[in-house]
Amino acid sequence: MHTKEGRSSMTRSSLFLYTLVIVCVVLCAALIVSRKASSQHYSPTSVATSGPYTLQVQMASAEAKVLKPNTFTVSVREANNTPVRGASVSIAISMPDMFCGVSTAQAEEVEPGIYRGEGIPLMAGRSSAEVSVALNGHKYTIEHPFLSVR
Repeated sequence: MHTKEGRSSMTRSSLFLYTLVIVCVVLCAALIVSRKASSQHYSPTSVATSGPYTLQVQMASAEAKVLKPNTFTVSVREANNTPVRGASVSIAISMPDMFCGVSTAQAEEVEPGIYRGEGIPLMAGRSSAEVSVALNGHKYTIEHPFLSVR
């Protein structure tokens, strides 16, 4: 026959065990999610054809420092590889998985067809730079995914 005290301690033990299991599951899930974000392959360079132009976005690394200026170098070339001068190039940094605002920057032409700007990611995690090139009344874009780190 079970005593009331025996059942009470067994219930507390079971409750503690269930709580411990739930905490372990939550911690393991958080670890898996954080590893997935950091292990996803990011390249420091993205290239795309947009209209008659080839756009290339390059960073020093596939990772950018949060709340620090990070250099984005944008190359704009015609199909025959001729550098395109006189474009207006803007950079909009956001996080696709969450709403945390958008950080914008303007890139300046530093040599024919090469534009450079400093973008500042707002939070750590999976980020994206949407680079827009305005030229001759048209707008061309390229997405550059990267990881923002502390």
